Amino acid sequence: METPPPRNKKELQRLTGKLVALGRFIARFTDELRPFFLAIRKAGAHGWTDSCQSAFAKIKHCLMQPPILSSPIPKEKLYMYLAVSEWAISAVLFRCPSPNEQKPIYYVSRALADVETRYSKMELTALALRSAAQKLRPYFQAHPMIVLTDQPLRNILHKPDLTGRMLQWP
Repeated sequence: METPPPRNKKELQRLTGKLVALGRFIARFTDELRPFFLAIRKAGAHGWTDSCQSAFAKIKHCLMQPPILSSPIPKEKLYMYLAVSEWAISAVLFRCPSPNEQKPIYYVSRALADVETRYSKMELTALALRSAAQKLRPYFQAHPMIVLTDQPLRNILHKPDLTGRMLQWP
């Protein structure tokens, strides 16, 4: 893929906008685009860095070898992995046609707002679940779903006395 790197802020914004549309095909895509977002904020002549160049090369590689997404079978049990980092949340929805095989259906990721970067890991995991559930509502309505994460979400979500910001989320 012989795409040259962007030369200015406008070209970088254009490239980032095009890439965001492909986010459902690449795992943790927001993490991959982070150097681009930071370069857009800097907006100076030195905005394009070595990390931008390596991210650009990695994204080109991912686009040349995209994963094969699968379609779920009606009423089939689906699984979702949730992942959080210090500045992004991600989820992958997948199916297991056999015990040793996982086929991705949809990838979801988004950057955190400034205030969200101060959330606890538990709150970020709940936010990732909420964001994925909003984005993937038809899958949640049509299929039984098992959510896999390293946080004890069940304990928090089944509390009748939930307080704080999670109570305020619509």
